[in-house]
Amino acid sequence: YKATRRNSGAYLQLLDSAGNELNHATIVKLASEPQARRRGFGGKNIWERAHRYIEKHRELSGYCEDTPEELLKNVFEHSRWSGDGLRDETARVDMETLLEKSQHLLFQEPTGISTTERLQNVARQLRYQIGTREPFTPEVTSDLQITTLWGAKGVTSDHVYLIGACNEALPGERRSEYPGTDEEYFEEQRRLFYVSITRTKKTLVISRARRVGKGNARSLGLSVSPRAGYQVYLQMSTFHRDIIRQLPASVQGEHWAGCCR
Repeated sequence: YKATRRNSGAYLQLLDSAGNELNHATIVKLASEPQARRRGFGGKNIWERAHRYIEKHRELSGYCEDTPEELLKNVFEHSRWSGDGLRDETARVDMETLLEKSQHLLFQEPTGISTTERLQNVARQLRYQIGTREPFTPEVTSDLQITTLWGAKGVTSDHVYLIGACNEALPGERRSEYPGTDEEYFEEQRRLFYVSITRTKKTLVISRARRVGKGNARSLGLSVSPRAGYQVYLQMSTFHRDIIRQLPASVQGEHWAGCCR
């Protein structure tokens, strides 16, 4: 029962039914359905979150005419999100941190765009930083960003490192909760690989481990044969193999820094 799989089945089904675009209408439709309807792994959690979204949306609908700064203060007012007892203080600290960060992001947004676009950009950046666990402290900056392949969509960088490009992970094995066919899953993973290798402006490093312990392989979600021994030997991703003739000759790690000066 891994955290990464808790609601993945229901989310995948919801995305598939919504044409891969979640919006207000999609959430309202989900909340109007019977709670007991089968939605895949984590379906009850997704249904409850839809109701919580509608509740908060209704609470905040009266603030639509506020300035962006006032709207952020109302959205992140900790009393809207706090629980009971000790959780109140935790919620207060969390909301104050989010408010401070969102205000900092809003200040960086160009004033020439609409209020809606400015707030959408702030929400997008907050979501990215939450997903990648980047520090929220405004004065802390980093030249290094760590993200999943899904999180890399729309992001570019001078130097990109694609780590763990082995066949056991990419494409890996289609899980039972995936709503599409084996072929659709394979093609989706191929597109994901393509998006990942086109994020770079200057250099791209594709790497994988040659072998890993069986226990570690399973904890990482790699597709491992039940007959595998203590050590699992990892193969080059088939997508990497498809393009290898178009890539420059590989360079050993210890020589890489020198050749790229």
